Amino acid sequence: MRLLEYKAKELLAKNSVPVPRGLVASTSTQAREAAERL
Repeated sequence: MRLLEYKAKELLAKNSVPVPRGLVASTSTQAREAAERL
């Protein structure tokens, strides 16, 4: 069985397991914006 990270996080959260927030960034600008949101 192949379980991708985002699916694992969904599964854990659905079962009341705390999952840290995270965002994906492809550029430095996106990384800066993501850091501001976190």
